[in-house]
Amino acid sequence: MEVWANSINTLVPGVNLDNLTSFIGWLRMSLISIHPFEDGNGRASTNLAIIMGNIIGRKLDQKYQDLPLLAQKLQELKINNLQTLDTLIGVSGLQKIYAHWQQEKGNSNEEYWQQLFKKYPWILSQVFPYAVTLFGQKMYVGGKGIDNTGGKVIDFLYQKELLDNIALIEIKTPKTPLLGSVYRDNVYSISAALTGTVNQVLSYKDTLAKEYAQLLTNSSKHFTVFNPRVIIIAGNCENEAMNSEQKKSFELFRNDLRNVEIITFDELFNKIGHLVEVLKQPENLQLD
Repeated sequence: MEVWANSINTLVPGVNLDNLTSFIGWLRMSLISIHPFEDGNGRASTNLAIIMGNIIGRKLDQKYQDLPLLAQKLQELKINNLQTLDTLIGVSGLQKIYAHWQQEKGNSNEEYWQQLFKKYPWILSQVFPYAVTLFGQKMYVGGKGIDNTGGKVIDFLYQKELLDNIALIEIKTPKTPLLGSVYRDNVYSISAALTGTVNQVLSYKDTLAKEYAQLLTNSSKHFTVFNPRVIIIAGNCENEAMNSEQKKSFELFRNDLRNVEIITFDELFNKIGHLVEVLKQPENLQLD
């Protein structure tokens, strides 16, 4: 970083600053040439070049007069390597998503959340302990009769990267109620919306297993269905302000489900928030 910063004053005058795209490309190549074989430098140098290119791009009319200051600021960053910079840029993206959740947690529009998870599929991937990829959204899992009715469509399918097995994810909203009224003796019922969703996704899983062979034949991508995980994203524990007995009723219900996992929106996004806090600590950004 220090070598690149010191070189910027002598290197830039030979480059055409009038074309910002070309200049960003030049910045990237000049940076990665310093340490071309270190893992992660390619992506990190691209990110840094875009940032620096846009900073300088705002000053194109002033040509080179701001470059010494830029070089000085780069030296002050004290970033040990490009991988650390890449991590910092990643933290910024995570922070934006978490802030977005804080702003929209009261949004009851299911389509809004569908589009958010479609745009950022890595958010839902946080619910898995292994590497997955988005297999598809609004996927048909079978169920049509001869009259072309009754088809079942799951919100998202994710697939294990190594084993091809898929998982079903059904999305509701943060405003979906989790609990109903008190049943008796401080035992609370589960909301009709949530129990209905549980039966809905179990029906999807059953139909998918029964029609797997036909669906695979007609699919352009290979997948397997070995007792796939079924996940529901619904509700917001914080929003319901549960007391200890309500929490107990909810936990007993979802933890005793054998084939369906229920994760609330705040649990999903708080996991991202905790990850941000971990990555923001300087000692956690130092890569040996």
